[in-house]
Amino acid sequence: MLLATSTLQSHQSATEPGTTDAAKEFLRERLPLTEADLRAAEQGRTVVRTLDTTHPREVATIAVLTVAVPPAFYINQLRNVAAFKDTSRDVLEIGTFSMPASVADVERMSLGQDELEKVARCRPEDCAIQLSREAIERIRRALSEKGVDRRRAADRTFRQILVGLVDGYRRRGDSALMTYADVKQPVNVAEAFQDMISSPPAVLSRFPVLSRHLASFPQMSSDAEDLIYWSQHKLGGALVVTVTHVSLAALDGPKVRGFSAASKQIYGSRYFDSSLGVTVVVAAGQRNGRPQSFLAYVNRSRIDALGGFWGRLGRPVVRARTRSGIRKGLEAARSLVERRFEEARTDAPR
Repeated sequence: MLLATSTLQSHQSATEPGTTDAAKEFLRERLPLTEADLRAAEQGRTVVRTLDTTHPREVATIAVLTVAVPPAFYINQLRNVAAFKDTSRDVLEIGTFSMPASVADVERMSLGQDELEKVARCRPEDCAIQLSREAIERIRRALSEKGVDRRRAADRTFRQILVGLVDGYRRRGDSALMTYADVKQPVNVAEAFQDMISSPPAVLSRFPVLSRHLASFPQMSSDAEDLIYWSQHKLGGALVVTVTHVSLAALDGPKVRGFSAASKQIYGSRYFDSSLGVTVVVAAGQRNGRPQSFLAYVNRSRIDALGGFWGRLGRPVVRARTRSGIRKGLEAARSLVERRFEEARTDAPR
């Protein structure tokens, strides 16, 4: 939706590569990164740290590394998010939502037999997956129809619910998001997200274009572009379905060239009340004749009461696993985009 590409495309055509010092200064100003972090990244290391938070259920993590591609090339890979993330072993299925969203967009999504048994027992305040009261009732009605194929009915209804959620979000923004009613204490997704981003550590507010764009969505903006995708993966032995809104924008620093992206979870079937990822790619000159960029990433997630799977692990273990997962994900992304960049250079006409 709202593919406001003109500003981004003109930015991509800029030939000034930026400098390492300007990139480092920008990242230190905008993110909780130190000179030591950036120096280690320059030396080829992947730096991953847990950040302090004020909320007991939040886990926040920052990472930085270098990648041997221009920022525009990296962000173009991220635009094709299905191909970008489909290489992860954790991702079972993934796809983007068309405009308007269609059930065909999620035809590969299936709850599976194990989930079906859990969903069939769903009641308001007692459900194995996160759903609104209305969504729970819709699934119950679909499964209670006489002679229905329960597996197909559950999948069809769940897909319709997500398609309706995405279309509603594109029309009305946060007011269309669910209030999870699977537990006795309902969770309003929009309120949970706003509460998270308004508390330390400040990240999104340091990138005004993205911050304003997300706050005013779905109003039109010529400074950013959007995509919404779904993914299905295993976590702690359970199937997790998420729907994520990604916004992309050129960086607003006068001495740097690069891009920022915000990934806002607008639905999660398990574990997470809210989640935000901020990706920053900044040109940092050249090394040995190859372009260099800093790739920084911050993730903030509020975990559902740190209960269930997470609660059994304990907070320190959750933090450690989060750091490990982010490290592996970023290093895999670096390998992927660097390989594709070299292939593109090889295939380019001489």
